[in-house]
Amino acid sequence: MFFQSTPPSPSISVREAYERATAKKGILIDVRTPEEFADERPVLAQLITLNELPAHVESLKGHDEIYVICRSGARSATAVDFLHTQGITNSLNVEGGIIAWKRDGLPIE
Repeated sequence: MFFQSTPPSPSISVREAYERATAKKGILIDVRTPEEFADERPVLAQLITLNELPAHVESLKGHDEIYVICRSGARSATAVDFLHTQGITNSLNVEGGIIAWKRDGLPIE
């Protein structure tokens, strides 16, 4: 039996995502739970939980770029894969999630 591996989700570093979002080249979407988001979140992030993402597909189609973040990068990779199946191929997984964001000293609210 052969297993076909899926290619990794297109990604972006936390620093580049922050710089691009700050320059308004795209939006930063946080797909964690509302509780996680309330506890701490990257500046500029908008909450759209992973479960709510399908309901927001149409509204996300108008953005130049979409940077998707979670705690470590797993949920955001799932979200990016989903968005790509919906034709939103300008979405990127923020590598390392909020863990990497904090490690790099980027601003949090």
